[in-house]
Amino acid sequence: MLLNTLLVYYSHDGVKNHIFAGNYFTILVAMSNPFEFVAPHVMARLAADAKPYTVLVFYKDINYDDPGSKKIIQGDHLSYQFKLRDEGKFLLAMPFTGATDMRAIGIFASADLAEVETLVKNDPVVIHRILRYELYPSMGLRGDKLV
Repeated sequence: MLLNTLLVYYSHDGVKNHIFAGNYFTILVAMSNPFEFVAPHVMARLAADAKPYTVLVFYKDINYDDPGSKKIIQGDHLSYQFKLRDEGKFLLAMPFTGATDMRAIGIFASADLAEVETLVKNDPVVIHRILRYELYPSMGLRGDKLV
């Protein structure tokens, strides 16, 4: 749900600041300021342009090396991912090419972890225990893109 909210942050000198954050930012009350050295005019831009997302990290699961897993990954999983893209729910996938247990990251358009978890749990690679996952709340700036 997109809300008109107020961003509250503390500058490096301990002064409490307020910025109306428009439609794309949830309420942030910084107990210890993660933006300690950000100038007020830059902070205003961050608040105006920030949008919440959910980051997915896929790791190998117990069935990753099974003979049928490649077919599920290349067939069912990719089809499911493109379906979510077509629906505007899934924005970016970046599979890793090196030999690591971490296999890919992805970005979902929603900041609702419960909603995203439901989508991920229905992915064939999760159902068949080929990949396990972790979800992280995140934010990005509108207009950020890969080229």
